[in-house]
Amino acid sequence: MVPIMIDIRWCHDAARARALASLFSDNLKSTYISHSELQGFRALAPGRWAPDISQVLKQELLARVGSAEDPAANGLSMLAAGISDGADDVGVMLVTFSRAAAVPYCVLEDIVVRTALRDKGYGRQALDWLDGECRRRAIGRVFLESGIDNKRAHEFFERDGFKPISVVMMKSIDP
Repeated sequence: MVPIMIDIRWCHDAARARALASLFSDNLKSTYISHSELQGFRALAPGRWAPDISQVLKQELLARVGSAEDPAANGLSMLAAGISDGADDVGVMLVTFSRAAAVPYCVLEDIVVRTALRDKGYGRQALDWLDGECRRRAIGRVFLESGIDNKRAHEFFERDGFKPISVVMMKSIDP
């Protein structure tokens, strides 16, 4: 595979945040849904996105535009990053950095690459870039979660050194 060159930057612009939110919503799969999507407004049930998922994502990304790139002591920064091939946005990452723990950590909340461009090295380079951002901030751990049936993503993350550390379970209660 010929190496691709990408440009990744934190999003501090509302217009770009809206464009990245559209890219995000246009490239979702139902297997992507994990407990955080179910705890918020993104998903109505396992395997079922909210009908207004595009608007939900737009609001989430816009809320990150003004966040500081590096959290203060005992604080956190919630950021979005655009992944570009130089001409077009090809992916997006949502990331939180936290210093409110014994070991400062990062949560890779989301990484989405355009469906047609998956398995071409964009995600690999994005994870390498994020590792560098963590080192620059003296962040000691990176956490992520992934939908239980998102096997390709699990394999991708495990190749990068991620290991399962817990199991999240849910039980629905009829009101």
